[in-house]
Amino acid sequence: MMRAKHTMWGVLVLALWLGSVSTLLGAGEQQSLCINLTSNELNRAAMAVNFAHHARQKTNTPATVFLNVDGVRLMNRHIPQSSHVGGQTINEMQ
Repeated sequence: MMRAKHTMWGVLVLALWLGSVSTLLGAGEQQSLCINLTSNELNRAAMAVNFAHHARQKTNTPATVFLNVDGVRLMNRHIPQSSHVGGQTINEMQ
């Protein structure tokens, strides 16, 4: 329950931040999305990758997932990776 509240707050803060950044950038400039992923927890990582993927597909916005702190462990091929519900690892989702 507590993890769901933290995730919900994180998504809300991200949405508010994106709204304020888009206002500052202006309408005529190319916008892009950068997601800072600091966790190697599988569900959080999958949410970040899916968010970037959908933003890129639906709005044609360039998206970058920046792996920081423990997030870099997700791309280390020497560490065994768990599969998400869809059967893919985070490496396969990119």
